[in-house]
Amino acid sequence: MITRRTLLAMISSAPLALRSALQTPAPRERRAICRGSFTFVLEPDGAVTMCPQPGFIFDGRHAGLGHSDPLPESLAFELPAVRGAVDIASGITTSFAVMPDGRILAWGINARGALGITPLAEFEATSQVRKVPAAPTPVLDITDAVRVASSGDHTLAVTRAGAAYAWGYNIRGQLGIGPTPAFRYRYSEQVPHVVPFPMRVPGLSGVVDIAVGGSHSLALLEDGSVWAWGLNRQGQLGDGTTVDRNTPVAVTGVAGAVAVVAGSMISGALLRDGTVMAWGWGNGGLGRKLSRWDAPYPTPAPVAGVMGVRALACGESHMLAITTAGTVISWGNDLVGEVGHAGPLPAPVPGLKGVRSVSADVARSVATLADGTIMAWGNVPTFVGRDQRPRRTTSTPRPFVMEGLKNPPV
Repeated sequence: MITRRTLLAMISSAPLALRSALQTPAPRERRAICRGSFTFVLEPDGAVTMCPQPGFIFDGRHAGLGHSDPLPESLAFELPAVRGAVDIASGITTSFAVMPDGRILAWGINARGALGITPLAEFEATSQVRKVPAAPTPVLDITDAVRVASSGDHTLAVTRAGAAYAWGYNIRGQLGIGPTPAFRYRYSEQVPHVVPFPMRVPGLSGVVDIAVGGSHSLALLEDGSVWAWGLNRQGQLGDGTTVDRNTPVAVTGVAGAVAVVAGSMISGALLRDGTVMAWGWGNGGLGRKLSRWDAPYPTPAPVAGVMGVRALACGESHMLAITTAGTVISWGNDLVGEVGHAGPLPAPVPGLKGVRSVSADVARSVATLADGTIMAWGNVPTFVGRDQRPRRTTSTPRPFVMEGLKNPPV
């Protein structure tokens, strides 16, 4: 019998391409991903359903339909153009899908070059990014992606070869490429801190996982080390300082990591032994008793009492961990019930078992169970009909229901 620890050790010592494949979620298993303005549901048959977050105004551009007609607030809809996607990332107005052939398809509003679809020559000639695409459009120059992560303003991708690419807004150095390049504009107008096409993050190789926070980024290397760059005001880079970095720096004291996560001003890593380390803003997902909740904590430390973890997710300022028993432990800032229990310290989320995946974002959490049921808590209103008002969830997980979403799962 192969234990979890043995399996993680095998993954850690496997060749890069194999390790990347092992870390890619099974495409035939239902999975819910909440990020930005949406919750996406990846179905076993390859269908991808987009569930808008109530409270935002959406139109066809947000769904890659190329028009500005309003979309019903309470209606989920399928995205045929990205059927079969193996990973999804999203911001407030942008979305990305990693396709089985390694392309990344992008759609939404291309503010600040966030979609990564504007060629250098065109950008320099016009000093403008491309307009909203009429349909999901391939991100430039990336044909072998395995993972994508986005804040909406900036995005990272990992390739099968272990390279990391970044594009979008770079005002805090969150792209990791150093100072924003000085483009040769034909016109006098300048577009500061914008890189509207992918650039490789220098100095990194053997990348197997990435995470994107509000204005910072993380990369996990195949040797188990973690590197970070971008905004560091709350110590979210974990290098022992609060100094911003525009190129990758090593996160101190973290070794043997197998996954990384990031929130608005917090960061975390899952270690090979099933424990978790966290760092950044004190009033966030650090999961330990602190002398000051409003202070930065730039040195990673273990999350006390959390062990036997096999997967990790991070919202804006809270974290979720799946245990080997299929339960969920959570901790962090609890604004509207997104932690799922009282208090900021780690504790089990009641009523959850057989959990296969978790996802989190601003004030909301979702978990997908073995039978395909999606449970939600925090600020994830559910709908049972177009004419009914949304019912706000509480700290108690309950089934996520929205008109247009297949339920029970396929």
